[in-house]
Amino acid sequence: MSHNIIDDIRESVKQAEQKRKEHEAKNKLQDEFAAFDFSKLRKMKDPELAAWQSKFPLDSPQYIIATQEWNNRSLSKQLKWVKLSAIVGPIVTLIAAILGIWAGAHWQENPQQKQQQPAIEQSYKTPGPPTADKVLKMGTEKKTESDKRQTKEK
Repeated sequence: MSHNIIDDIRESVKQAEQKRKEHEAKNKLQDEFAAFDFSKLRKMKDPELAAWQSKFPLDSPQYIIATQEWNNRSLSKQLKWVKLSAIVGPIVTLIAAILGIWAGAHWQENPQQKQQQPAIEQSYKTPGPPTADKVLKMGTEKKTESDKRQTKEK
């Protein structure tokens, strides 16, 4: 029985020693954090920042600050593209509007070309079977001719 008590005491001493070491390490991290120059963090290249961050536990202030620095770097890269699209977008819109106005004015200046083109296309076409439009036109032409005859006879 005394042997179990001694083992329990040894285990308690080990746990207390472990907690003391963890507390000292945490205090050391906080002291280093307070003395750290954060402008160095911004100047570090990506591999350097990764190596520096890997030295610290996940819940340490250094690790958290390094994670924020990664987020800032990612955001700054995205902002560059946003700025570029904010500049290029209106320029492209303006160019498209100018081309649209020019094209509209150009096509409106030459309405004769549009009218001549169907006539030319029709001259090359071979006559096909009569369509409903042609039949209707033919019927109206005959009626007008018969109407003319009737008016002459009277």
